[in-house]
Parts: sequence; structure tokens; C-alpha cells
Amino acid sequence: MNCTMFYWQNIVRDCLDLYLSFMLRFKKPLSIYPIAVLSESILAGWLLSEYQASWWAWVGTCAVSLHLAWAGFDAIAIGLVWIISLVWIGAFAGSWFKNVPWVTPGVWAAALAVVWIFGLILILTLAQARKVLLAARWSQTQVFWLLAIASWLGLWLGWLVDRIFFPQLR
Repeated sequence: MNCTMFYWQNIVRDCLDLYLSFMLRFKKPLSIYPIAVLSESILAGWLLSEYQASWWAWVGTCAVSLHLAWAGFDAIAIGLVWIISLVWIGAFAGSWFKNVPWVTPGVWAAALAVVWIFGLILILTLAQARKVLLAARWSQTQVFWLLAIASWLGLWLGWLVDRIFFPQLR
């Protein structure tokens, strides 16, 4: 187990090193947006993994993040509908809290509200990052790939963090 954990820690460290070295080549104000997208995507991936979201939630989140990376503020409506759908589905499927003694309906509702707020922050950050990077004369293709890689890498790292560091929460 320790050998496997050490191996995954090296992969995570190498991915972050590669990403940060890529971002440090650019001006500091520009690099904060992709780093924010990466950080928020890590949180989103961790939350999806922690809530044991099904495969369609992962695919939908990846698709919405790709669309936001390409369209920016024009895709906010789709992103909001996706986040609201996830929260409502979580609310309806949330009957599991009856089986966990420390999770009350109030705690479950607060958790869903926090997930909704984090989703909104991620959507707005992706859209703003695209706008800022395009204003800095990056091509739309470069911006798309940078934000797509940042969001997908973040989702994957969030899943990995949940699997390695928080397996006891299942």
C-alpha cells in the first residue's frame, strides 16, 4: 500500500510541477486564472468523487467544462443549468442521509448549497479566464486547450485525492 501511495504521490507532484512550470513562463496576472481553474477543478473532482457521483455526472461535468473553455461567458447558462441539475438530483437522491446518524437534513441542505456555490465559482472562473487570456492575444485554440487541460487535470486530481487521502469517508 505504501509503495502504491508513493507512486501516486509522485505522479500528482509531477503533473503539478509540469503545469506550474508551464504557467510560470507567462506573465503572473495571466497565470492566476488557469491555476484558479485547476484548483477549483480539483475541488469539484473531489466533491464528485466524495458524493460518489455516477459516470453521467462526470461526463456531463467534463462536457460542460469543455464548452465553457470554448465559449466562455456565452456558455454560462448551460453551466448553471448543469449545476442546478446536479444539486436537484443530489437533493432527491439524498435520502441516504437518513442512514448516517450525524447527517441531518439541514447538514445535507447546507452541503448542497456549498456545492452549488462552488459550481458557480468554477463556471465564472472558467469564463473569466477565457476572456482574460483572449484579451492577452492568445488564440482561441490555445485558450481552449489550456483551460480544458486545467479543468480535466483538476477533476482527475480531485478524484485521486479522494481515493488516496480520504478513503475512510466512504
